[in-house]
Amino acid sequence: MSLIESDSLLSKLRISKIGQSLLILEECTSTNDIAAQMANAGAPHGFTVFAEKQTQGRGRHDRTWFSPEGGIRASVVLRPPRSFEPSEGIQLIGALAMVQAISALHKIKTSVRWPNDVMFNNRKLAGALVEARFTGNLLEYAILGLGVNVNFPSSLLTGVA
Repeated sequence: MSLIESDSLLSKLRISKIGQSLLILEECTSTNDIAAQMANAGAPHGFTVFAEKQTQGRGRHDRTWFSPEGGIRASVVLRPPRSFEPSEGIQLIGALAMVQAISALHKIKTSVRWPNDVMFNNRKLAGALVEARFTGNLLEYAILGLGVNVNFPSSLLTGVA
């Protein structure tokens, strides 16, 4: 795991809570793994991890998320109020946020395939994954992982589920 300087990027972002604390890595096992480690060490709500490459990215049901250099992958530490009852809603919100961002930036129509896949021309473009830690029935934190397949040839995805 190697660190990339994030101060110059932070100075260019318009952020309120999500991303105020930012860690950018060249490579890691999974941004969700790093975000969980940081959450366990006390990272605040909104702490965000980006990586240029993941070696052990994953999706729902322990499926592999192929993460070659060039894609976008990020994980956000969420610390909802203790009264929050988590569900797959966080994944759906993450997927809908990616649909909105892609539409705004690139003027293309994407959609969500329940509960967490972002689709373009009947192909998966992006996905969201939520992993959470509980103490008894109380949610300590949730990690929202987001991955977008961009900036690499689609031929690299052949045969990948």
